[in-house]
Amino acid sequence: MKILFCLSNGNCQYILETSSKLINNKKIKISYFVSEKLSINNDRSLINFSKKNNIKIFRFKNNNNDLNNIDYKYLEYVDKNFNLNLWKSISIDRDYGRAYIQDLDGLKSRFISKKQIIISAIEKIKYIEKMLSNLKPNVFFWPAVVA
Repeated sequence: MKILFCLSNGNCQYILETSSKLINNKKIKISYFVSEKLSINNDRSLINFSKKNNIKIFRFKNNNNDLNNIDYKYLEYVDKNFNLNLWKSISIDRDYGRAYIQDLDGLKSRFISKKQIIISAIEKIKYIEKMLSNLKPNVFFWPAVVA
């Protein structure tokens, strides 16, 4: 059985503790997905535990330097095939939603436009889709209270 845990600062230590109990079962293979930057302590714990137990870490890094062109073709593909409302997903996410809903005013944001928010969200969906199709986990654990 393959389990993919999505890690956040709030659940990292809990997931590592849980993983330490699952790691002895040879039928379970664990991987981690990190979509946002972790704290220094959490990142250090994750790296040490993963190296010690030979666990793969997938880290999303938005390497797309072209934050000016929306991939409408992929956006249409998402709308058709994923039963996912991108706009709702953006609005409930802390990082994307605060900037999108609050119109980038009064908020420190890495985005300078709503267009960049959408482009970045599409890049993250592409990464997650590719990761899931390559890994094919039986269980994908998304942490509670993380949009």
